[in-house]
Amino acid sequence: MGSPTRPRVSVLVLGYNRFDDTVGKALASLYADPDSATWEVIVVDNASDAANCEKFVAATVAYPRMQLHHLQENRGYPGGMNACLALATGELFVLVSSDIIVPVGMIARLVDAFDANPSAGLVAPVTNFAGNAQQIWMDPSLPVADVLARGLTYANTDDGGAEWLPAYRLDFCCVAMRRDVYDQLGGLDEQFIPGYFEDFDYSLRARAAGFDLLIADNAFVYHEGGGTFGRMSDVKRQLATRNRTYFLQKHGAATPMPHERDANAAMLEAYADAAERGTRPSPSRVTNRLLLARARRPKGVVKKVRYLRRVNAARRRLAPYLPDKHS
Repeated sequence: MGSPTRPRVSVLVLGYNRFDDTVGKALASLYADPDSATWEVIVVDNASDAANCEKFVAATVAYPRMQLHHLQENRGYPGGMNACLALATGELFVLVSSDIIVPVGMIARLVDAFDANPSAGLVAPVTNFAGNAQQIWMDPSLPVADVLARGLTYANTDDGGAEWLPAYRLDFCCVAMRRDVYDQLGGLDEQFIPGYFEDFDYSLRARAAGFDLLIADNAFVYHEGGGTFGRMSDVKRQLATRNRTYFLQKHGAATPMPHERDANAAMLEAYADAAERGTRPSPSRVTNRLLLARARRPKGVVKKVRYLRRVNAARRRLAPYLPDKHS
């Protein structure tokens, strides 16, 4: 529970234009959760055009407890989310990008992760679209409703398994943060404006400060992917390259930057580590991760051999803990 003067959870939503396609859907999903009655919900409009600005205002009528703040200029994801963070009063912050749908009960599971893991500073859910270990296997041709249904099946599995697993970095499409982390580290680095690598940077800063990063394997959110900045273009590739250069200058050229396939392999290894400590893995989640590993195999022969060797080593470690059909 939060203190008498401070809510337990502040949900922070950043949006820019495309209200009906993004922020509107995110808010509808958040307010469908009965727990929302206890949350502080802060929405920052990142200088949308007049038509979309009116829709943000109209949302305050549909959701009376929503706090809306307009920025006079677009500050990108880092600056816009920093505006959200500066307004938050909760003990835990949940940062939500505009292109996210959050099923009922998922934020409570992020909160549970902090209660069960006092050293955790950042916790993120699994999702259908991410560039790190949060991504689970999902048929990309499925409609949104089916993605949500299958994601919830993954999250709600009752066949065992560790609920929280360590992560090297987290994707800030949706992430929960202790206030302590923000108080110590401050906000996102606005040198990464309008976006790309600011979440990787913050993950490493949190780790360096002694906080653990966790993936809540029992919490799923839908991520449109590209909804924040739009689909990749030459301009966006140049932006990503620029920010990658700045990131490596800041953290060092030797900073590990694992591909999402390697992050998935690390999750299989984390399942095996947990199993060897006494937590039997979930067969359905392991199977999902193995499907993702198969789908993400490198095309180059040397990389493929190296990757499959790692995946198969994890599979062998997991085999004693799984039914024959999964091993």
